Amino acid sequence: MLRTTILKLAVASATFLPAATTRAQTSRPAAATRPVAAQAAPAFSANAGQRKDELDAVTEAPDWGTMRLTDLIRFSLVDGRLESDWVGKSTNRQPKRLHIEGSDATWLINHVATTSGAFYALKRYYFEGHEDDFWTVEFSTQEGLGSTTVMAQGGDSCDVAGLAYKQDPTGVTLMLTRRGANRRRMITAADLDELRRKYPNETCWYLLPVLRQMTGQPILRPGGGDVYRVFTDIPADPAVTKQIDQLLPRLAASDAAERDRATTALYDLGRPGALAALRYDSESLIPEQRTRLQTLIARQAPLGIEDPAIAAKDPNFLIDCLEDDDPAVRTGAKNLLEQALGHKVDFDPSAPVNRRAAAATAIRTTYAHTALERRDLENLPVQ
Repeated sequence: MLRTTILKLAVASATFLPAATTRAQTSRPAAATRPVAAQAAPAFSANAGQRKDELDAVTEAPDWGTMRLTDLIRFSLVDGRLESDWVGKSTNRQPKRLHIEGSDATWLINHVATTSGAFYALKRYYFEGHEDDFWTVEFSTQEGLGSTTVMAQGGDSCDVAGLAYKQDPTGVTLMLTRRGANRRRMITAADLDELRRKYPNETCWYLLPVLRQMTGQPILRPGGGDVYRVFTDIPADPAVTKQIDQLLPRLAASDAAERDRATTALYDLGRPGALAALRYDSESLIPEQRTRLQTLIARQAPLGIEDPAIAAKDPNFLIDCLEDDDPAVRTGAKNLLEQALGHKVDFDPSAPVNRRAAAATAIRTTYAHTALERRDLENLPVQ
Protein backbone atom coordinates (compact mmCIF):
# COMPACT_ATOMS: atom_id res chain seq x y z
CA MET A 1 0.00 0.00 0.00
CA LEU A 2 2.76 2.39 0.88
CA ARG A 3 4.55 1.95 -2.43
CA THR A 4 1.24 2.59 -4.25
CA THR A 5 0.64 5.70 -2.20
CA ILE A 6 4.10 7.08 -2.95
CA LEU A 7 3.62 6.41 -6.65
CA LYS A 8 0.32 8.29 -6.59
CA LEU A 9 2.01 11.21 -4.85
CA ALA A 10 4.78 11.23 -7.42
CA VAL A 11 2.20 11.35 -10.23
CA ALA A 12 0.40 14.21 -8.48
CA SER A 13 3.67 16.10 -8.07
CA ALA A 14 4.51 15.60 -11.72
CA THR A 15 1.43 17.67 -12.63
CA PHE A 16 3.49 20.73 -11.70
CA LEU A 17 6.79 19.67 -13.25
CA PRO A 18 7.82 20.77 -16.75
CA ALA A 19 9.46 18.57 -19.30
CA ALA A 20 12.81 17.27 -18.10
CA THR A 21 15.57 19.84 -18.21
CA THR A 22 19.28 19.30 -18.45
CA ARG A 23 22.08 20.25 -16.10
CA ALA A 24 23.24 22.76 -18.71
CA GLN A 25 20.03 24.78 -18.39
CA THR A 26 21.08 27.06 -15.58
CA SER A 27 20.13 30.53 -16.76
CA ARG A 28 16.77 32.07 -15.81
CA PRO A 29 15.13 34.62 -18.12
CA ALA A 30 14.33 37.98 -16.59
CA ALA A 31 10.74 37.87 -17.78
CA ALA A 32 8.27 40.23 -16.17
CA THR A 33 6.46 38.74 -13.21
CA ARG A 34 2.73 38.46 -13.72
CA PRO A 35 -0.24 36.32 -12.70
CA VAL A 36 -0.94 33.71 -15.34
CA ALA A 37 -3.99 31.68 -16.09
CA ALA A 38 -4.06 28.43 -14.17
CA GLN A 39 -4.30 25.15 -15.95
CA ALA A 40 -6.50 22.36 -14.66
CA ALA A 41 -6.02 22.18 -10.91
CA PRO A 42 -5.48 18.82 -9.21
CA ALA A 43 -8.16 17.53 -6.91
CA PHE A 44 -7.16 18.29 -3.32
CA SER A 45 -9.07 16.59 -0.53
CA ALA A 46 -8.66 16.52 3.20
CA ASN A 47 -11.43 14.07 4.00
CA ALA A 48 -11.14 11.56 6.80
CA GLY A 49 -10.85 8.65 4.40
CA GLN A 50 -7.77 10.06 2.73
CA ARG A 51 -6.12 10.77 6.08
CA LYS A 52 -6.82 7.22 7.18
CA ASP A 53 -5.26 5.82 4.00
CA GLU A 54 -2.17 7.99 4.48
CA LEU A 55 -1.94 7.03 8.16
CA ASP A 56 -2.17 3.34 7.27
CA ALA A 57 0.58 3.79 4.67
CA VAL A 58 2.89 5.56 7.12
CA THR A 59 2.22 2.98 9.82
CA GLU A 60 3.21 0.18 7.44
CA ALA A 61 6.53 1.83 6.58
CA PRO A 62 9.64 0.56 8.41
CA ASP A 63 10.61 2.71 11.40
CA TRP A 64 13.92 4.53 10.84
CA GLY A 65 14.06 5.91 14.36
CA THR A 66 14.78 9.49 15.46
CA MET A 67 17.26 11.82 13.79
CA ARG A 68 17.97 15.45 13.04
CA LEU A 69 16.71 16.82 9.75
CA THR A 70 20.21 18.12 9.00
CA ASP A 71 21.48 14.53 9.13
CA LEU A 72 19.27 13.77 6.12
CA ILE A 73 18.98 16.92 4.04
CA ARG A 74 20.76 20.26 4.24
CA PHE A 75 18.43 23.04 3.11
CA SER A 76 19.52 26.56 2.20
CA LEU A 77 18.42 29.58 0.22
CA VAL A 78 20.92 30.42 -2.53
CA ASP A 79 20.34 33.32 -4.92
CA GLY A 80 16.64 33.29 -4.11
CA ARG A 81 16.19 29.57 -4.73
CA LEU A 82 15.58 26.72 -2.33
CA GLU A 83 18.54 24.34 -2.45
CA SER A 84 18.85 20.93 -0.85
CA ASP A 85 21.72 18.49 -0.43
CA TRP A 86 21.14 14.88 0.56
CA VAL A 87 23.64 13.89 3.26
CA GLY A 88 21.91 10.90 4.84
CA LYS A 89 21.88 7.20 4.09
CA SER A 90 19.79 6.04 1.17
CA THR A 91 16.47 4.35 1.88
CA ASN A 92 17.16 2.10 -1.12
CA ARG A 93 13.79 2.90 -2.71
CA GLN A 94 11.93 1.83 0.42
CA PRO A 95 10.08 4.69 2.17
CA LYS A 96 10.91 4.93 5.86
CA ARG A 97 8.96 6.40 8.75
CA LEU A 98 10.93 8.52 11.20
CA HIS A 99 10.75 11.13 13.93
CA ILE A 100 12.57 14.43 13.42
CA GLU A 101 14.09 15.99 16.51
CA GLY A 102 12.20 19.10 17.59
CA SER A 103 9.10 18.22 15.56
CA ASP A 104 5.85 16.68 16.75
CA ALA A 105 4.84 15.72 13.19
CA THR A 106 5.04 12.29 11.57
CA TRP A 107 7.60 12.10 8.74
CA LEU A 108 8.15 9.82 5.76
CA ILE A 109 11.35 9.81 3.70
CA ASN A 110 12.28 8.08 0.47
CA HIS A 111 15.54 8.24 -1.48
CA VAL A 112 15.89 6.71 -4.93
CA ALA A 113 19.11 6.74 -6.96
CA THR A 114 18.65 7.42 -10.68
CA THR A 115 20.95 7.87 -13.66
CA SER A 116 20.34 11.65 -13.67
CA GLY A 117 20.90 12.03 -9.93
CA ALA A 118 18.98 10.91 -6.89
CA PHE A 119 15.28 11.60 -6.40
CA TYR A 120 14.19 12.09 -2.82
CA ALA A 121 10.93 13.03 -1.19
CA LEU A 122 10.26 14.12 2.38
CA LYS A 123 6.71 14.23 3.64
CA ARG A 124 5.41 15.69 6.89
CA TYR A 125 2.03 14.78 8.39
CA TYR A 126 -0.05 16.40 11.10
CA PHE A 127 -2.84 13.85 11.20
CA GLU A 128 -4.42 15.55 14.20
CA GLY A 129 -3.47 19.05 13.11
CA HIS A 130 -5.72 22.10 13.25
CA GLU A 131 -8.23 22.17 10.41
CA ASP A 132 -7.23 25.77 9.58
CA ASP A 133 -3.72 24.64 8.66
CA PHE A 134 -2.01 22.31 6.18
CA TRP A 135 -2.14 18.74 7.47
CA THR A 136 0.38 17.30 5.04
CA VAL A 137 3.32 18.76 3.12
CA GLU A 138 5.61 16.98 0.65
CA PHE A 139 8.99 18.20 -0.58
CA SER A 140 10.54 16.40 -3.54
CA THR A 141 13.47 17.07 -5.84
CA GLN A 142 15.31 15.46 -8.71
CA GLU A 143 19.05 16.04 -8.57
CA GLY A 144 20.63 17.05 -11.85
CA LEU A 145 17.39 18.33 -13.35
CA GLY A 146 17.07 21.42 -11.19
CA SER A 147 13.44 20.68 -10.36
CA THR A 148 11.93 20.98 -6.89
CA THR A 149 8.29 20.71 -5.84
CA VAL A 150 6.50 21.40 -2.56
CA MET A 151 2.85 20.38 -2.22
CA ALA A 152 0.55 20.90 0.76
CA GLN A 153 -3.04 20.06 1.57
CA GLY A 154 -5.20 22.14 3.86
CA GLY A 155 -7.55 20.97 6.58
CA ASP A 156 -11.30 21.06 6.13
CA SER A 157 -11.62 24.67 7.34
CA CYS A 158 -8.43 26.00 5.73
CA ASP A 159 -9.33 28.58 3.08
CA VAL A 160 -6.63 27.11 0.82
CA ALA A 161 -7.30 23.49 0.01
CA GLY A 162 -4.05 22.96 -1.82
CA LEU A 163 -0.69 24.62 -2.35
CA ALA A 164 1.80 23.72 -5.06
CA TYR A 165 5.21 25.35 -5.39
CA LYS A 166 7.39 24.47 -8.38
CA GLN A 167 10.98 25.54 -8.88
CA ASP A 168 12.91 24.81 -12.06
CA PRO A 169 15.73 26.46 -14.05
CA THR A 170 13.30 28.94 -15.65
CA GLY A 171 11.83 30.32 -12.42
CA VAL A 172 9.29 29.53 -9.70
CA THR A 173 5.53 29.06 -9.71
CA LEU A 174 3.07 29.11 -6.82
CA MET A 175 -0.48 27.83 -7.17
CA LEU A 176 -3.14 28.14 -4.48
CA THR A 177 -6.46 26.29 -4.78
CA ARG A 178 -9.39 27.73 -2.84
CA ARG A 179 -11.46 25.57 -0.51
CA GLY A 180 -15.11 25.14 -1.46
CA ALA A 181 -14.83 27.03 -4.75
CA ASN A 182 -13.44 26.31 -8.17
CA ARG A 183 -10.92 29.13 -7.87
CA ARG A 184 -7.18 29.04 -8.01
CA ARG A 185 -4.38 31.54 -8.08
CA MET A 186 -1.21 30.89 -10.06
CA ILE A 187 1.69 33.32 -9.95
CA THR A 188 5.19 33.16 -11.36
CA ALA A 189 8.48 34.86 -10.57
CA ALA A 190 12.18 34.54 -11.29
CA ASP A 191 12.90 33.33 -7.75
CA LEU A 192 11.62 33.36 -4.18
CA ASP A 193 12.96 36.83 -3.53
CA GLU A 194 10.88 38.26 -6.35
CA LEU A 195 7.86 36.17 -5.36
CA ARG A 196 8.05 37.60 -1.81
CA ARG A 197 8.48 41.14 -3.12
CA LYS A 198 5.78 41.09 -5.83
CA TYR A 199 3.21 38.87 -4.10
CA PRO A 200 3.77 39.32 -0.34
CA ASN A 201 0.34 38.13 0.80
CA GLU A 202 0.30 34.81 -1.03
CA THR A 203 3.95 34.17 -0.18
CA CYS A 204 3.88 35.21 3.49
CA TRP A 205 0.50 33.73 4.40
CA TYR A 206 0.96 30.31 2.86
CA LEU A 207 4.26 29.44 1.17
CA LEU A 208 6.91 30.73 3.56
CA PRO A 209 5.40 29.15 6.71
CA VAL A 210 5.28 25.82 4.87
CA LEU A 211 8.89 26.12 3.68
CA ARG A 212 10.14 27.13 7.13
CA GLN A 213 8.38 24.25 8.88
CA MET A 214 9.44 21.76 6.22
CA THR A 215 13.11 22.75 6.09
CA GLY A 216 13.73 23.96 9.63
CA GLN A 217 15.30 27.09 8.10
CA PRO A 218 14.18 30.74 8.45
CA ILE A 219 13.47 31.02 4.73
CA LEU A 220 13.15 34.74 3.92
CA ARG A 221 12.54 35.70 7.52
CA PRO A 222 13.79 39.26 8.17
CA GLY A 223 17.47 39.41 9.12
CA GLY A 224 19.37 41.81 11.31
CA GLY A 225 19.99 44.16 8.42
CA ASP A 226 16.21 44.29 7.87
CA VAL A 227 14.81 44.55 11.39
CA TYR A 228 17.33 47.01 12.80
CA ARG A 229 16.68 49.32 9.86
CA VAL A 230 13.03 49.44 10.98
CA PHE A 231 13.43 49.36 14.76
CA THR A 232 15.79 52.30 14.99
CA ASP A 233 15.48 52.69 18.77
CA ILE A 234 17.39 49.44 19.41
CA PRO A 235 21.01 50.38 20.21
CA ALA A 236 24.13 48.57 19.10
CA ASP A 237 26.34 46.67 21.51
CA PRO A 238 29.22 49.02 22.42
CA ALA A 239 31.65 46.09 22.39
CA VAL A 240 30.75 45.31 18.76
CA THR A 241 31.00 48.96 17.79
CA LYS A 242 34.49 48.98 19.30
CA GLN A 243 35.44 45.99 17.16
CA ILE A 244 34.38 47.91 14.07
CA ASP A 245 36.45 50.88 15.26
CA GLN A 246 39.47 48.61 15.43
CA LEU A 247 38.85 47.12 11.97
CA LEU A 248 38.33 50.39 10.11
CA PRO A 249 42.04 51.26 9.67
CA ARG A 250 42.71 47.78 8.32
CA LEU A 251 39.79 48.13 5.88
CA ALA A 252 41.63 51.12 4.40
CA ALA A 253 45.09 49.49 4.41
CA SER A 254 47.25 49.82 1.31
CA ASP A 255 47.88 46.07 1.30
CA ALA A 256 45.02 44.22 -0.42
CA ALA A 257 45.57 41.03 1.59
CA GLU A 258 45.26 42.99 4.82
CA ARG A 259 42.03 44.59 3.61
CA ASP A 260 40.65 41.17 2.76
CA ARG A 261 41.52 39.79 6.20
CA ALA A 262 39.88 42.77 7.86
CA THR A 263 36.80 42.35 5.67
CA THR A 264 36.50 38.69 6.67
CA ALA A 265 36.74 39.68 10.34
CA LEU A 266 34.08 42.34 9.75
CA TYR A 267 31.68 39.90 8.12
CA ASP A 268 32.26 37.46 10.97
CA LEU A 269 30.56 39.97 13.28
CA GLY A 270 27.31 38.79 11.73
CA ARG A 271 23.98 40.10 12.97
CA PRO A 272 25.39 42.13 15.89
CA GLY A 273 27.83 43.66 13.43
CA ALA A 274 24.98 44.62 11.09
CA LEU A 275 23.28 46.45 13.95
CA ALA A 276 26.48 48.26 14.86
CA ALA A 277 27.12 49.17 11.22
CA LEU A 278 23.61 50.59 10.86
CA ARG A 279 24.14 52.78 13.92
CA TYR A 280 27.66 53.82 12.94
CA ASP A 281 28.34 57.40 11.94
CA SER A 282 29.71 56.81 8.47
CA GLU A 283 30.15 60.45 7.45
CA SER A 284 33.83 60.41 8.43
CA LEU A 285 34.59 57.15 6.58
CA ILE A 286 36.29 56.85 3.25
CA PRO A 287 34.31 55.12 0.45
CA GLU A 288 36.18 51.81 0.90
CA GLN A 289 35.24 51.60 4.58
CA ARG A 290 31.68 52.73 3.99
CA THR A 291 31.18 50.16 1.25
CA ARG A 292 32.40 47.30 3.45
CA LEU A 293 29.99 48.31 6.24
CA GLN A 294 27.13 48.50 3.77
CA THR A 295 28.00 45.07 2.46
CA LEU A 296 27.97 43.67 6.00
CA ILE A 297 24.46 45.05 6.45
CA ALA A 298 23.30 43.67 3.11
CA ARG A 299 24.61 40.20 3.98
CA GLN A 300 22.28 40.24 6.99
CA ALA A 301 19.27 41.61 5.08
CA PRO A 302 17.55 38.88 3.03
CA LEU A 303 14.52 41.09 2.39
CA GLY A 304 16.50 44.13 1.28
CA ILE A 305 13.94 46.57 2.69
CA GLU A 306 13.92 49.79 0.69
CA ASP A 307 11.51 51.87 2.81
CA PRO A 308 11.61 51.21 6.58
CA ALA A 309 8.53 53.39 7.12
CA ILE A 310 6.44 51.12 4.89
CA ALA A 311 7.83 47.98 6.56
CA ALA A 312 6.87 49.39 9.98
CA LYS A 313 3.21 49.32 8.88
CA ASP A 314 3.33 46.00 7.01
CA PRO A 315 1.61 43.21 9.03
CA ASN A 316 3.39 40.48 7.05
CA PHE A 317 6.80 41.88 8.00
CA LEU A 318 5.79 42.55 11.61
CA ILE A 319 4.33 39.07 12.13
CA ASP A 320 7.59 37.56 10.90
CA CYS A 321 9.43 39.79 13.39
CA LEU A 322 7.46 38.21 16.23
CA GLU A 323 9.72 35.17 15.79
CA ASP A 324 12.95 37.16 15.81
CA ASP A 325 15.73 36.09 18.17
CA ASP A 326 16.02 39.57 19.68
CA PRO A 327 13.38 40.24 22.41
CA ALA A 328 13.59 43.97 21.69
CA VAL A 329 12.60 43.31 18.08
CA ARG A 330 9.72 41.06 19.18
CA THR A 331 8.42 43.71 21.58
CA GLY A 332 8.70 46.45 18.99
CA ALA A 333 7.00 44.27 16.37
CA LYS A 334 4.08 43.52 18.70
CA ASN A 335 3.52 47.23 19.37
CA LEU A 336 3.67 48.22 15.71
CA LEU A 337 1.51 45.26 14.67
CA GLU A 338 -1.24 46.28 17.08
CA GLN A 339 -1.14 49.76 15.58
CA ALA A 340 -1.29 48.38 12.03
CA LEU A 341 -4.19 46.02 12.77
CA GLY A 342 -6.04 48.36 15.08
CA HIS A 343 -6.44 45.83 17.89
CA LYS A 344 -4.46 43.92 20.50
CA VAL A 345 -2.73 40.67 19.57
CA ASP A 346 -2.27 37.66 21.83
CA PHE A 347 1.49 37.43 21.91
CA ASP A 348 4.04 37.32 24.72
CA PRO A 349 7.51 38.41 23.51
CA SER A 350 9.11 36.68 26.51
CA ALA A 351 7.42 33.29 26.01
CA PRO A 352 9.45 30.18 25.08
CA VAL A 353 10.32 29.87 21.40
CA ASN A 354 7.73 27.16 20.64
CA ARG A 355 4.93 29.21 22.19
CA ARG A 356 6.04 32.31 20.33
CA ALA A 357 6.03 30.39 17.05
CA ALA A 358 2.54 29.01 17.72
CA ALA A 359 1.22 32.45 18.62
CA ALA A 360 2.75 34.04 15.52
CA THR A 361 1.19 31.31 13.37
CA ALA A 362 -2.21 31.96 14.90
CA ILE A 363 -1.90 35.70 14.32
CA ARG A 364 -0.79 35.15 10.72
CA THR A 365 -3.70 32.78 10.09
CA THR A 366 -6.24 35.20 11.53
CA TYR A 367 -4.84 38.04 9.47
CA ALA A 368 -4.78 35.97 6.29
CA HIS A 369 -8.36 34.81 6.75
CA THR A 370 -9.94 38.26 6.97
CA ALA A 371 -12.18 38.96 4.01
CA LEU A 372 -10.62 42.34 3.29
CA GLU A 373 -7.03 41.03 3.07
CA ARG A 374 -8.18 37.98 1.12
CA ARG A 375 -9.72 39.94 -1.74
CA ASP A 376 -7.06 39.00 -4.31
CA LEU A 377 -8.10 35.37 -4.02
CA GLU A 378 -11.82 36.14 -3.75
CA ASN A 379 -11.91 38.14 -6.99
CA LEU A 380 -10.39 35.50 -9.20
CA PRO A 381 -12.62 34.40 -12.11
CA VAL A 382 -14.26 31.01 -11.71
CA GLN A 383 -12.88 28.40 -14.09
